[in-house]
Amino acid sequence: MVTAFSVFALVSALGCINELVELFMVKVGLARITLDDTNWDILANTLGAAAVWFGWIIINWLTKKGQLAHDSRH
Repeated sequence: MVTAFSVFALVSALGCINELVELFMVKVGLARITLDDTNWDILANTLGAAAVWFGWIIINWLTKKGQLAHDSRH
């Protein structure tokens, strides 16, 4: 479970880093984009991280149960 949460935290952190890079690029004049959608972007990043997290948990559970076709342990 710790590994699954670590995946969630990593994906979420990468999304937030992306938002900070966008802010930096706008502030130094490298990009001309509006930052009005930042809250929606952070929500989308979090939902994407949650989807990866749930997928990770399901794949781990199926692997431990030996239900994946390529699992050679069973």
